[in-house]
This record gives sequence, C-alpha cells and structure tokens, in this order.
Amino acid sequence: MFKIIKICLLGIWNVWFYVLCFIGIAISFPFLILFSLKESWYPQFFWVAKNIWSNTVMYGMGFYPSIKWKERFEKGKSYMLVSNHKSMIDIMLMLSTCDHPVVFVGKKELDRIPIFGYFYSKVCILSLIHISEPTRLRRIS
Repeated sequence: MFKIIKICLLGIWNVWFYVLCFIGIAISFPFLILFSLKESWYPQFFWVAKNIWSNTVMYGMGFYPSIKWKERFEKGKSYMLVSNHKSMIDIMLMLSTCDHPVVFVGKKELDRIPIFGYFYSKVCILSLIHISEPTRLRRIS
C-alpha cells in the first residue's frame, strides 16, 4: 500500500515539476528571445534564466539552496562547475546559485531540438560531438 502511495505522489511531484518549468518558460520566453539576439546581451539573458525560470522551478518544487563555501570564487577568473545529471534539478540549481553568468558545455545533438535548440546554440559555448563507444575505447588505449 505504501509503495502505491509513494508512486502516486512521485507522479504528482513530476507533473508539478513540468508545470513549473512551463510556467517559468512561458513568463520568461519573450525576454529570452530578446536577450538571445546579441551576444553582448548574455548577462541579461542569464539574469532572466536565473531569476525567473530557475527560481520559479527551484522554489516551486520546495528547494531552497544553501551554499557552504569551502573557497570563494575569485572575481575575473573562470571556473568549471560539473553536474552529474542525476536529477532534473541540476541545471536550475546551477543557475540559481551562481551570481555571475555561466555558459554550458553540452552535446552537439541537443541543438537539433526545436525551440530548445535555438537557445542551446546561443548559450552553449562548447558543443561536444558524441562519438561511438568503440572509437572512445581506441582513443583511451
């Protein structure tokens, strides 16, 4: 009985996640389109993605990020933040916790997805081409 209730609640929680994603995108879409037109407007694009889209999802899902710094980022330096993508919240968490604009590294194939691909190609500074497993194994050896 507990397992059935858990599955139902998780299903409702997942639906709520996608509803919040849609609401955040619907609200921020005109601004994202506008600020993606020029590369120099990326800080404004980042602000909208961080403060409207990601925070809508994060707070709506009940996540209130708390950062405990081991070491502060130094202004003017570049850093790489790595996500393991074990959840759907990774991207929103990275956006909502970073004070400075970030760029993403991702798979080249993602730029083929309608609408998402447009934004992805504008904000993804480095697209990686996925190679087959046998080719990867030869490169490692």
